[in-house]
Amino acid sequence: MRQNTRIEQLTELAAAANELADLLAKQYGSPDKWMGPSKTDYVISNEIVPTFDKMQTITVKVMNVTLKVDSTTSVLSTDQQVAGSATFSARRYSALTPEIGVRCSVWEHQAA
Repeated sequence: MRQNTRIEQLTELAAAANELADLLAKQYGSPDKWMGPSKTDYVISNEIVPTFDKMQTITVKVMNVTLKVDSTTSVLSTDQQVAGSATFSARRYSALTPEIGVRCSVWEHQAA
């Protein structure tokens, strides 16, 4: 009887782990949510879209997530605590930024 209880607990734990894996794949598995040359930058939100003329204030909150497995029921639960937060401003800039007073020898060479 004890062995059957343990098997049931492990089965429930495996189901919870599979559910977590599915959730993570759904959240982070889409290639459209990753950018950069090596696809290592995650797009947190499509709502954060700074422009050239308007800065956008962004608040980021980091959470500690603790996973716990109940020894009796094998229920997987989470506990979240705020680890810290920060606010910063973002503005979109051009890849090429002109610097006043700096001459570009490439342009001069092409003009000659």
